[in-house]
Amino acid sequence: STLIPSLAAAVRRNRSRGFDSVAVFEASAVHRNGDRVASSGSPATGTAPTPEQFAQMLASAPVEERWIAGVACGAWQEAGWDGARQAWQWQHAVQAGVAVLEAYGLTAHVSAGQRAGWHPGRCAVISVDGVDGSVVGWAGELHPRSLERMDLPARSIAFEVRVDLLEARMDDAPPPAFGRTIPTSAVVKEDVALVVSREV
Repeated sequence: STLIPSLAAAVRRNRSRGFDSVAVFEASAVHRNGDRVASSGSPATGTAPTPEQFAQMLASAPVEERWIAGVACGAWQEAGWDGARQAWQWQHAVQAGVAVLEAYGLTAHVSAGQRAGWHPGRCAVISVDGVDGSVVGWAGELHPRSLERMDLPARSIAFEVRVDLLEARMDDAPPPAFGRTIPTSAVVKEDVALVVSREV
């Protein structure tokens, strides 16, 4: 029903390989029970379902929604010659959620909110005019208990935005592309120089 647990697994996997600062996102389907009706069962082998059976089977299937979500922990900028380490803040998650709406050419409205799994006081509701129900996402810092359950470090942030509602307003325009190509070579974290005699 949410993409955040699978993103948390990706964060844990990266952290177990030595990356303290991780930011990942995913665009995928989310399934909800909604107002499902009881299934009519499967048709007999070798026969096609009747139109009534097929309609009943579709009505009993979970509702599929398309979302974009992201999780980040650690720092968005490590300490270097040009400045101190800059940790991710819950406002960065809000900015990411707003950026999704802006990519669709929509204006986001951000307000304080509360939702299970999110830190009270550091959770924002993202809404947009003209969308059924208005609310299209949430962003902010995850609740300490959620972080403990998902084995994420303190102050980890996340956002999630339901994009199928946004795409319905696009008048057949292609949806925007997000992210950048993931490099296929490993990141170099250390550079070692060996000084030996010419004979070696």
